[in-house]
Amino acid sequence: MTAKDPGSLHGRVAAIIPTFDRAEFLHTAIESVLEQGSVIGQVIVCDDGSTDDTPSVVQAFGPAVTYLRQDNAGKSVALNNALAHVTMPFVWICDDDDIALPGTVAQLVDALDADPAAGMAYGMVAQFRDTSAGREVTPNERRKQHTTDAFLQSLINNFIMQQATVFRTGVLADIGPFDAGLLRSQDWDYALRATARYESRFVPILVYLWRSHEGLRGPLNDRFAESEREKRWQTYDVALMRKTLAAIPPERFSLVEDGPPDRKLASAHLVRAIVAVREGVWEEGMAEVGRFVELTNAIPGFALTRAERSYLSEIAERDSELLAQNAPTTEVFRRLGRIQDKMVKAVIRTVVFNALMSLSKRLLIRRAAKRLGRAMWIMAQVPRIR
Repeated sequence: MTAKDPGSLHGRVAAIIPTFDRAEFLHTAIESVLEQGSVIGQVIVCDDGSTDDTPSVVQAFGPAVTYLRQDNAGKSVALNNALAHVTMPFVWICDDDDIALPGTVAQLVDALDADPAAGMAYGMVAQFRDTSAGREVTPNERRKQHTTDAFLQSLINNFIMQQATVFRTGVLADIGPFDAGLLRSQDWDYALRATARYESRFVPILVYLWRSHEGLRGPLNDRFAESEREKRWQTYDVALMRKTLAAIPPERFSLVEDGPPDRKLASAHLVRAIVAVREGVWEEGMAEVGRFVELTNAIPGFALTRAERSYLSEIAERDSELLAQNAPTTEVFRRLGRIQDKMVKAVIRTVVFNALMSLSKRLLIRRAAKRLGRAMWIMAQVPRIR
C-alpha cells in the first residue's frame, strides 16, 4: 500500500507519555492522543512514581492505554522504560500536560513514508494557557525553523519539539537510550543525537499545543516552580552542551562541505566555539577558539564562507542577550587571540554591542553592573586582527 492509502496508516504509531503528578492534565493529554484515530497502535503511559490520582486517570481508559509504573527516577528513565515496550514501527513521544491536534500524526507518518531516508518527521507547536477568559494560544516562532542541516540548526535553536515529532523506532534503537543523568533538556539532547546521524523532514503543520501553567516541574528529588524553569534549564543545558561536544565528532559541526580537510576542520572548531560559549561552556569554548586560530593561521588567504557568515549572523540576531547574561565576571580582561577574518570580529562585536545596549537601558532599575561586566568579558574574547 502507498503512503496515501489510509489503510497503510492503521496501527503504526506507539504514543508514549511519561508522567509524574500530572493527574490534573493527563486525561486531556491522553484523550488528544487517542483522537488521532487508527494510526495509533499503542498508547503507553509510564508513571514515574506519582503520588496523586494518576493511576485512576489512566485506568479509566481501559485496555486502550498500557499503564507502566516505576519508582521515581526521572523522565529519561520513564521514557526508556516505555520504549522497551514499543511494538510499532514509529514512536511519538508526548508530554503529560499538552494537547495534540486532531489528524496531525498521520501527516507526519505520511512524510516518513514518502522519504525512506528520513529518520524523523516533525511539525510545529504553539503555546497555550487556559484562563478565566478562555484559552490563549500563542504561536511559537522559534520552534518552526529548519535549514538544510537540522543538526547545525539545533545547536543554536532547540526547534524540534518531541511532542511534534514522529521517529522511526529503529532510529531510536540505533541512537540509544535517553540519558538518565539529564533531569532536564532530554528533548534537546535527543534531537541533537538524532539529527547528527539522521535526516529529518519538516511538515508545516501545527501538531501540538504546549501548555503553560504554574504547576511544579521535575522529578521528586528536583522539583521546582515555573518561575525557576529557565534557570534550571540553563544548568542542564551546560551539561548537555559539554556532552554534545565530547560525544559528536568535530567534523560533524563543519559548515564547509567541500575543501581541504584543515578548512573543514577549522569551520567545525568555529561552530563548536560559538555554541559552547553561547551556552556558558567557557573552558571548552575558548579551547575551540584556540584550535580554530591555529588552523586558520596555517591557511593562506583564509576567509569565511557564505554559510559560515550566515550562521554567525543568525546567532547574532537570535539572542545576543544570552551571551551577556551567561558570561562569568572573573575574567574580564583575558588576553586577546588572533583571527584573520574580520567578519568573525564584526559579528561577535555586533552581538556584544546589542547586549550592552539592551542591558544599559535597564541598568538603573535592575542594577545590571555585573551583567555589563559579563558583556565586557565577551568583548575581551574578540580576537585581535593580525
